[in-house]
Amino acid sequence: MQVLQVQLEIRPDPAEVGRARRWARSRIAGSGIEADEPLAETLILLISELV
Repeated sequence: MQVLQVQLEIRPDPAEVGRARRWARSRIAGSGIEADEPLAETLILLISELV
């Protein structure tokens, strides 16, 4: 099992949600997961909810 750990510092600003999603998409694409895969969509949704 491969483990990947990365971090992004965000400010308490609603505009940061979009930046966090873009950052997550780039990390997901870099790991070989296609953007339209259910896993990628779920991860992006999770990021949006956490920010």
